[in-house]
Amino acid sequence: MLGIAKGDFVSFEFMSKLYDKLALYKTAHLCINPARPRTLVQSQRRWGGCVYRVAILEPAPRGLAARLGDFLLALEQSPPVQISHGTDLTDFSGAYDLFVADSFSNAILLPADLSCRALLLPGGVQMAAFSQIPSKWVVSFGLSSKDSITVSSLTPDSALLALQRELVTLSGQVIEQQEIPISIPPSTSASGVMAFYGALLLLGVPPKRLAV
Repeated sequence: MLGIAKGDFVSFEFMSKLYDKLALYKTAHLCINPARPRTLVQSQRRWGGCVYRVAILEPAPRGLAARLGDFLLALEQSPPVQISHGTDLTDFSGAYDLFVADSFSNAILLPADLSCRALLLPGGVQMAAFSQIPSKWVVSFGLSSKDSITVSSLTPDSALLALQRELVTLSGQVIEQQEIPISIPPSTSASGVMAFYGALLLLGVPPKRLAV
């Protein structure tokens, strides 16, 4: 419980942190869907005053998008993001900073205005289904040596996340090749694990914040 007595000096830094936490509380229960995207309002000064628009394509409405939002909410400092969820490409429109695909899309025609800066998607044959999305760079995940992100030493609750080549984050930082010990959320596929941690890395969450 936070108490401020009459006459106490309250610094700008204190009020700024308090505002961030109040904003975070108010947005913690927003729905995740294309019509009403979930916005996590963290301190924007550290991240250049921007809010990253993130699109998540997956089959289940309470899967990757929900886990990603919950993880970012739990961080003391995380990039401010707006997460939109959909089950097909036709659920999305506009420009996104990060587009994450953890599901195959049945869409034949791509929405005319859909684009992104970074595209995170499964490697192999599924890459062709999303290659039509205009993007500045593509990061693939899978169990092939050709994929940028893979996993090894899988157990029911842990694994090693391997970066097989450098990753460039949305802020332009470069993450070197490395292995990161990670935990696996319950009932999460290997594909979902790689998409989840890959998205966090691209958003700028340091690898040491992901390690267990």
